[in-house]
Amino acid sequence: MDSALKLRQASPCCNIIFVSSHPEDALDAFRARPSGFITKPFTEADIRSELADLRHPLPGLMTDKLRLVTFGAFTVYGKNNEILTFTRTRSKEILAYLVDQNGFPVTSKNIASDVLEEPFFDERVSKLILLLMNDLKQAGFPDAVIKQNRQVRINKERVDCDLYRMLDGDPEAVRAFRGEYMLQYSWAETSDISGEALLS
Repeated sequence: MDSALKLRQASPCCNIIFVSSHPEDALDAFRARPSGFITKPFTEADIRSELADLRHPLPGLMTDKLRLVTFGAFTVYGKNNEILTFTRTRSKEILAYLVDQNGFPVTSKNIASDVLEEPFFDERVSKLILLLMNDLKQAGFPDAVIKQNRQVRINKERVDCDLYRMLDGDPEAVRAFRGEYMLQYSWAETSDISGEALLS
């Protein structure tokens, strides 16, 4: 207990989870205002439950948000931190494009021109967007992308994105950026937001 109190004094945002064979210790442990208390014997589910509800949440750890990595190659992580696969690779690229647009709504025509490099919008774009939204729904993130009034956008409230955290000044995200951004997509080389990232 004394060690926990000293940790809290040294680092007020430190997450402390007590593990004890004695449930009656919980009352005493509460003085340190811990993030959690687990009694022995415990299961993996017990640990995950405590990590998912930390007093001071950590970016990207056991989150209910869709995790997006844009530094290097674009990668999408779902529940339990597994890499998501998509029905169509172009659907994943459309998601990357929506992330790059930083929450700004775009039209199918924008997607056709910027992502597919086709001058005219056709039903193919609508199908790819539908497949993307279905993939996200199946993965447990039905509200990560919002389609409304013939426009579609990323829902920044429902994603944990390294780029957005860096633009918000998160020191950890700033350190993680090495000048490489969505390497597999040619349009990302000249995007406004990647230029902003390089200048930050």
